[in-house]
Order: sequence, then C-alpha cells, then structure tokens
Amino acid sequence: MTQPPHSSQDSLLPRDRLLQLGAKPLGSAVTFADQVFALAQRVPLLADFSVEEIQTLTSYMEAFHAPSGCMFIEEGALDDYMVLIIRGTVEVVKLDNWGHRSRVAIVTPVQTLGEMSMVDGEPRFASCIAMEECHFGVLSRSKLLQLIDQQPQVGAKLLLRLVQLLSSRLRQTSAKLMAYMSQQTPSASR
Repeated sequence: MTQPPHSSQDSLLPRDRLLQLGAKPLGSAVTFADQVFALAQRVPLLADFSVEEIQTLTSYMEAFHAPSGCMFIEEGALDDYMVLIIRGTVEVVKLDNWGHRSRVAIVTPVQTLGEMSMVDGEPRFASCIAMEECHFGVLSRSKLLQLIDQQPQVGAKLLLRLVQLLSSRLRQTSAKLMAYMSQQTPSASR
C-alpha cells in the first residue's frame, strides 16, 4: 500500500502544524468547557465526566478554528495530538492506492479524532477535513502526560476511556473484516 510522503514538517509542534494547515488559534479550550459538558452525554468518551473534570481536561487543551475545507489532520503526517470537535462537522477521508479519497466517517461535536497517533506516535491513518466552520480542542501527548501527572484521577479516567474507544473501534473493524472474508471465502460445505 502506498503511504503519503513524510516531510521535515512532520516534527512541528501541534500549534505550529495546525497553523501551517490553516487553523486559527482561539486560546485555551477551557472557554468551551460548558459547551463540551452540555454535549458530553452523547458520547461514551466523556459521558460520565463531571463539569469539573471537563474543565480540568479542557484546561490542558488549546482551541482552534478551522474554516470549511481546511484539512487539519493530514494522512501520513507524524503528529502526536488528538482533537476534540467542539463545533462543526468533519469528514474523515483515506487515500486509496490510486490517490483517490474515500470517506471513512463523518464526525460531529464532542467526538475525537487522532487518538491512535497521539498514543502510538505512528503516521496519521486518515485525513480530517472541516465540512463547515469548526472549533476543536487539541490535546498533545505531552499535555496528556502532564494531565496524568498533575491530575491523575482525570488523566486516568480519560486514558481508560480512550483505550475503551480504540478497543471498540478495533472490534468493529474486526467484525467488518470477518464479514468481508466470509463473503470472499467459498463455504466449506460446497
């Protein structure tokens, strides 16, 4: 499978990388804590976080604005941050072997993107493009480690939810793969 080329810009800090991709800084994401809390009950990642825990989490994040059409996560890039969508809709796309984009998902507020690369440091699996004006909070790996060190209860809770989220996605992918494989493999009874 063809991977997008990596550039020397892959090692930029999250803020610098996002500015380069066209996002604009909005300051601390804690200013959006009430909005995040109001929407948090809709998603498993933050569903049982208290307003105080949301405030703590967002205080470790920087908020950004992305205009419609802005690709703020680029497939193949070596970035170490995840984003929490606060406002707007995002299209997740993957390049095929011929360089054509295929939609993987549509993401709405209080869902996260980029968790895998934040955790494992591997290149981005897909690109994320704002379908409309978006606001999102950014949590880098270094800020996650600070959160775990300085606010261990909130940090551990977030880390556990991230592991559960990634595990759920892996199970869904495995189920889809098994369904696909069962369609491709002739039945043993034939």
